[in-house]
Amino acid sequence: MNELDSELIRQKLISEGFIEVQDEKKAELILINTCSVRKKAEEKAIHFSRQMKNNNKTVVMLGCLAQHKGEELLKVSKADLVIGTRSYEKLIDILLDFERKSTKRAICEDLGIFQLKNRKVREGEFSSFVNIQHGCDNFCTFCVVPYTRGREFSRNAMDILNEIKQQYLNNLKKINWQLKEGIETNLIKFEINFVKDFIKNPKTGKILKIIYLD
Repeated sequence: MNELDSELIRQKLISEGFIEVQDEKKAELILINTCSVRKKAEEKAIHFSRQMKNNNKTVVMLGCLAQHKGEELLKVSKADLVIGTRSYEKLIDILLDFERKSTKRAICEDLGIFQLKNRKVREGEFSSFVNIQHGCDNFCTFCVVPYTRGREFSRNAMDILNEIKQQYLNNLKKINWQLKEGIETNLIKFEINFVKDFIKNPKTGKILKIIYLD
């Protein structure tokens, strides 16, 4: 989930004029996409945020930990912004608002489905993730997903189809679907010949029919 979110956020920022740098020392804005499954991951994210603030960077905490902790994370991480997983759709607006007002805050409300109209492919990339649905309603013991990703809802079928077509036309060799099945979330891998058949006739194949369930 976080890997796909990170790539979508990266592309969204670049499309809005932000410039990506490989060296954090050269960056003005640091975005940290967090995980809350393990305590060690939380501690590392908070430590890195504090470190970047000590280096006079603007720091934004994203991801599951941001959604789960909200205002509490804003204080302990010393970050400038905390943006939860359900608020990414307004990410650019939130960043621009901070640039104008410099007001630290946590935004963890449901602000719409975050998706790109035109996803790009990195040079040399041969596989890609595509989201089928978000959240979960199962509330399994010890699982934080319903609390960090919200209640379960599916993306529009045609949005999924169009995203797959974009990835196929960009010569990707493998599409990885993030799909909920029963009580587990699986990544079902489709080889390129399966995707080709899907592009020609998307109503074939039992698994592929799922995208028509709005």
